[in-house]
Amino acid sequence: MRMIATGFTQTSIANSIGVDKSTISLDLQAIRQEAKEGICDHIEETFPFVHKKTIAVFDEIIKQAWVTASQSLADQRVVLQALNVISDAVMNRQQVLGDSQYIEKAIRKVVEIRKSLRSLKEQGEKG
Repeated sequence: MRMIATGFTQTSIANSIGVDKSTISLDLQAIRQEAKEGICDHIEETFPFVHKKTIAVFDEIIKQAWVTASQSLADQRVVLQALNVISDAVMNRQQVLGDSQYIEKAIRKVVEIRKSLRSLKEQGEKG
């Protein structure tokens, strides 16, 4: 993978390690497939949790900033800084929430693709 990443061609890699170019091609196909599966797993399993955790973090930041602002009424500078943190956190939280529609679409697509692949695999085993 390092050689491909640094610009070597399949032919030059095959020549440098003494194998046929088809071996390199097959290896790269396997690496691509593994990467696709890894992305699908990430989208389906990890991404929703990270999304939920990110929202919870913003909620906690907002909560703590409000506490800081309310306890620091005598120091207007601290209040303004806390309100600025609240503003930024709310905007970022909204952005993350807005992105959830894309996350949900991606998850649905991954599930759909995996079902199709399982169906094709089952058909191939029967046929």
